[in-house]
Amino acid sequence: MKKRCDNMNLEFDENDLKIERKNKMFLSNNEVKTLEKYNVNYNNYDSLSSLIFDLNEIDGDDDLEQLAIELSEFNYYNNQNK
Repeated sequence: MKKRCDNMNLEFDENDLKIERKNKMFLSNNEVKTLEKYNVNYNNYDSLSSLIFDLNEIDGDDDLEQLAIELSEFNYYNNQNK
C-alpha cells in the first residue's frame, strides 16, 4: 500500500520497508513474498549472509538473483564494520 508523507511530498510502498523478523534479519514484506514464492523459508537461516549464499546457489531464476543482489547491498551497508 502506498503511503504519502505530506511534509515532503514523498510516496513509498509500505511493503518495501524492512522489518526485523524473528531471526534478527531485516526483510521487507515483498522480499518475504518472493522467498515464499520459491519455497525458501528465511526462518531456517541464522544470518542474512547464509540466506544470500543459498539464494546465489539456486540457478536460473531472475527474481531470486535480483533479491540476492538487493540483500547483499543491504547487508554490506548495514551489517559490515567500517
